[in-house]
Amino acid sequence: MYEGLPAVQLVRRGIAGDLAFWAPLVGSTLEREPVVEQYLRNLVVGRGRSERTTKSYAGWLVPAIQYRRIKEQSWESFAADMDEFLLWRRALRRANSGRGMAGPSRQTLQSMMTAISGLYRFGVLHELVSRDVMSLLFEVTDELGSPVHLRAGWSGGPELRLRSRYVIRSGTTTADRQVRQHREQRRPVTAEEFALLIGQVTSARDAFCLALMRYCALRVGQVVTLKRDRIHAMPDAVPCPSRRMGPHLHVEPAVDHPHHDGVKRRDPFAVPMGAAVVQLWWAWLEERAGIRGATEQPWLLLAFAGPLGREGQALGSSAVREMVKVVAKRAGLRHITPHLLRHGFGQEAADVDMPPDLLQRLLGHASIESQTVYRQTSDEAVAAAVLRLENARQVRIENR
Repeated sequence: MYEGLPAVQLVRRGIAGDLAFWAPLVGSTLEREPVVEQYLRNLVVGRGRSERTTKSYAGWLVPAIQYRRIKEQSWESFAADMDEFLLWRRALRRANSGRGMAGPSRQTLQSMMTAISGLYRFGVLHELVSRDVMSLLFEVTDELGSPVHLRAGWSGGPELRLRSRYVIRSGTTTADRQVRQHREQRRPVTAEEFALLIGQVTSARDAFCLALMRYCALRVGQVVTLKRDRIHAMPDAVPCPSRRMGPHLHVEPAVDHPHHDGVKRRDPFAVPMGAAVVQLWWAWLEERAGIRGATEQPWLLLAFAGPLGREGQALGSSAVREMVKVVAKRAGLRHITPHLLRHGFGQEAADVDMPPDLLQRLLGHASIESQTVYRQTSDEAVAAAVLRLENARQVRIENR
């Protein structure tokens, strides 16, 4: 299984008729594990479990068998060494690629502990293992004091079917994934990454979507629920209270969207549109005119013709998320979500010291505290500050 560990082979053993179970054989001499073998056999004979279940349990018990063989421990001493075993198992990595290469997940560790707990309960009940191990693995109480539904008819001594002392809440894979998400997925999209993204789109619609999220800080639900008459690229031509903003768009609640997409903020608000966004909007309008049924649709963003026959229908947020995912992969970037494009706008605004009240309005935050995440200085802002400091220092030296 892993380099340097005793090999464990699972073999099928017949019982009677169609009944069978799987048992481990250890090392080159194929030594048997009597306690484990009896436990797995009992799962079929005494518990009515399937043959497939015994194979799963046997696989979960393999690390325990290997560790016990390496340490030359009895099952009693292995129970006393459970803390060290779990640390060892969490650090164990596969020698080749595949699941478990980054370490065991929480589900793997929990399944392993379920099999180990069942093995010890069986071993103690049938006097194959000393009862002393139960206090090491379980919270043991007096049987008379335990609830009726927990009493299993054990003869004398403490009740055995009690809560395990080892509760697996996270595995190595889970911890690695959380660190990776914190370092990569939560990092706002930079200007360089956005340039690579926009360079990989295949339509004016997709470029316009990316620009709305990056340059206008719109959420994906706000993007897909935009109506075509809510964009005022020539504000003087349309009576509008926000015309002094220049080119802008209006974000409003949409209760009638076909995909039931909506906006997080319920009150309408206006967002300025920069020159780049206006240019992409014009390009999308030209492209949109070639879509069948586009003139009857109030929604700005529509689907193209495809195998599902949805040409001219309103675009959904799931389609935008998938587009961002595909474009990021095509550009060779990390995993990027639509919200990280919005975060890129917030980070840029914070780096240029945009006043909190203005940023709150642009982002559509109900509370000014919501922008705290953007007020953490980025690497680009630190580099720019050091460059300004060096330039100022050079000017002082030259003026001496």
